[in-house]
Amino acid sequence: MMSRSHGWVAALLSVLMPGLGHLYAGRALRAIAAFILLQVLGFGLVYLTLVASTAPLRVVLIVLLLAGFLAVVLDAARVARRDTSEPRRRVQRWYVLLPVCLGVGFIVQPWIFGLTKRHIVEAHRFPGGSMAPTILPGDYLLSSPRAPNPVTRGELVVYQASGQRNIHRVVGLPGDTISMRDFQFIVNGTLAHEPYAHAEDGSGSLTDPQFEWQRGHLRDRTDAAGYQATYGTWGPLVVPDGAYFVLGDDRANSFDSRYRGFIATDALVGRPVWIYFSRDPDTGIIRWSRIGLGVGA
Repeated sequence: MMSRSHGWVAALLSVLMPGLGHLYAGRALRAIAAFILLQVLGFGLVYLTLVASTAPLRVVLIVLLLAGFLAVVLDAARVARRDTSEPRRRVQRWYVLLPVCLGVGFIVQPWIFGLTKRHIVEAHRFPGGSMAPTILPGDYLLSSPRAPNPVTRGELVVYQASGQRNIHRVVGLPGDTISMRDFQFIVNGTLAHEPYAHAEDGSGSLTDPQFEWQRGHLRDRTDAAGYQATYGTWGPLVVPDGAYFVLGDDRANSFDSRYRGFIATDALVGRPVWIYFSRDPDTGIIRWSRIGLGVGA
């Protein structure tokens, strides 16, 4: 039985899964090549965005990735539209395409995504405003799945706590003596220079039972009995070895180390790098000016 493949079907199948459109067009080797090529291109270009120095360069790399994807889709449509007198091949039958699609979709792609997340890049969306204005609600970020080594003061990190990923800024390193007075952060006796930090409400006098952990880490343990930490005034605390103290940039609106305690080194799972998409959660407007912005420091 003679049959002609439809270009639009091949294009649609390629959108759903790169290479599937070529398989539908009867080009099995081309399908495998398209799938592998796009995976390698994707890994390479996304990795390059993590080391790119500017927002425009990151955007260019993503455009190249989208162009590669579009080229695969168009090529599948072109191949399928060719007139041919050949009978439909076995690989073009639905009963072959379906198990291939299911196998790649439920086995191969999850394995690739897991590999990417562990070794190349991880995507995040943090709805809270604790890191504003560095990270706003509605920002979507890419992070490197490798924690910074060594960790430097002022660096943003992704860490695991309470069963979820969090992003805050490292302000206290092992051995540091840290404190806060009316939201002014002090490290080793010196007022820290923090142009990114702000506190705009009157929550500085609020206290919370979750601050009680701080008593065991006071620089002067003789003050522990009468110690009362508030949201904006606490310490001095000594950061233990193998741990860090993190704060949100919005010091009046952040569930950070003031509550959680110190963050162990092995809880650090990555570092945020740049914003790949941003939409205002209240208006739904895309914030184009934020796309491509770096947030690593």
